[in-house]
Order: sequence, then structure tokens, then C-alpha cells
Amino acid sequence: MPQQYRDGRSTGPATWRRTPENLARPAKSTLEVDALRRRFDRTPPPEPETDAGTPAQVSHRQHQNQARAGE
Repeated sequence: MPQQYRDGRSTGPATWRRTPENLARPAKSTLEVDALRRRFDRTPPPEPETDAGTPAQVSHRQHQNQARAGE
């Protein structure tokens, strides 16, 4: 016997069919994710720092970046 959940979902085989209503739920989330991805792609990259700092600071930042890449 199929189990009915509070939000309307069911474990019955009828809910597994590929009806427009059943396919609309994942399609909606896919559209939302695609919209977020397009918005992120249009975001301009951050501007590079104009003052790199002393050679010791530059070396320290490079070391930190290498350590993060290895994680």
C-alpha cells in the first residue's frame, strides 16, 4: 500500500510516471540553477591588486596559494 507524505508526495507507482506535473518539479529547479549560473558568469572578475607589497609579502601569498591548491 502506498504511503502518503504530508507534502503530497506518495510512494505509489503512479507518482513515478513521467507526467507533466511530475517532470515540472525537477525542471523548475534546473531553470533556477541555470539562471544563477548565468548571473554568476556575468559578474566581472575582481580587479587585481595594484600594490603587490614587499617581496616577503608576495612570497608569503604564493606559498599560501600553493598550500590551498594541495588541499
